[in-house]
Amino acid sequence: MEQAYQRALNFVHNMPAFSSVPGVFRIKRLLQYLGNPQEQLKFVHIAGTNGKGSTAAMCAAAFQEAGYKTGLYISPFIIDFRERFQIDGEMISKHEFVELYIQVRDAYERITAEGLECNEYDFITALAFLYFRRNHCDIVCLEVGLGGDADATNIIPPPEAAVITKISYDHMKVLGNTIQQIAKAKAGIIKHGSPCICYPDQTKEVLEVIMQTCAMVQSPLILPNMYQTEILRCDENGTIFLYGGREYHLKLLGKHQIDNAITAIETLRNLKTLQLTEQQIANGIAKATFPARMEILQHDPIVVLDGAHNPNGFAALAKSIRMFQCSPKIGVCGVLKDKSYQQELALLDGVLDHLVVTNVDSRRGLAAEELKNVAEGNHFQVSLSDYPQQAYQQAIKLAGKQGGVFIFGSLFLAADLRKYLQKEKL
Repeated sequence: MEQAYQRALNFVHNMPAFSSVPGVFRIKRLLQYLGNPQEQLKFVHIAGTNGKGSTAAMCAAAFQEAGYKTGLYISPFIIDFRERFQIDGEMISKHEFVELYIQVRDAYERITAEGLECNEYDFITALAFLYFRRNHCDIVCLEVGLGGDADATNIIPPPEAAVITKISYDHMKVLGNTIQQIAKAKAGIIKHGSPCICYPDQTKEVLEVIMQTCAMVQSPLILPNMYQTEILRCDENGTIFLYGGREYHLKLLGKHQIDNAITAIETLRNLKTLQLTEQQIANGIAKATFPARMEILQHDPIVVLDGAHNPNGFAALAKSIRMFQCSPKIGVCGVLKDKSYQQELALLDGVLDHLVVTNVDSRRGLAAEELKNVAEGNHFQVSLSDYPQQAYQQAIKLAGKQGGVFIFGSLFLAADLRKYLQKEKL
């Protein structure tokens, strides 16, 4: 089975990641040959720049708490490709992946013969729909891959709820150069007859686009009220807060997760047909976890892994690092060359004591030497290690027993070091 799985995985990874012409027309045809499994499922559809994964994880945990068989489709994965396809917290098995791959490949060959060039994301999204239908999921938390309107996931019928998380600048070559263009692309998941729940702290320009879209398609807009929140505790041990007078607990670290949580809460309260109790919602929020989101991997010294890879993510990262009492605070960072790394590193000025820069295992990775040159303009010490594992070991020495190590900059780096640290524990 392992060989069959690797062959299937190689086939998928050898496809183009995305297509030059955006749109859902390819997956539409692909799914027609597969019996349109998406039309037999219910979804919570989640788009945005930051917070999609955390919000999806909270919603999924609450659905499981309520006894619903819950699918979760995320993008990207951290360690194992199969993380992208989950039911009730368990990844798809290699055996089932291969079985479904064969079905999708047959449909893929038919549309290829018709002149349509399917990409990897179309292929695996179709596979995900088959997987969730085959296992009779009651609800699927569906995270958008890129944008919204032209994303392959947007082939679904009107969902139980369309969720828009924090929108900021990212993927500008694809989505547009203005925040309005980016917001318009992400608002493309809003559909007639489905409520839209919007992250509470959007810019005026983004909120205007969301409101216009909701009015145009006649979708009720729900805005969580962040002024009804009261933080009782927010530290490295988790968060306790009040929302509308009700107490909620969060394992996910950082004040920004409170806004993600109230977005999830309002989503779960305003579903089109499914119903959850307030206690089920609170219990689910309390149980939610997500890898590489201010994830504590070890103590003495404390090691924290975060997937921050855009300016908004770095701003949240900076606030979260400040809540840790450890000293000194050492960063390990590697980035992709198409990111706003100069702006991002500036957000950590005054937050870190020392930064170790390294290379990222990706063709898009920025050379560590170039990142070092940029980082040296800030008020923290900078050093370089060519390889992530060496950078981590250097950071551990610099931190000592009383310090902390914070890993960030790219999900490629997060995946590499998370896998390394898990092996160290064995």
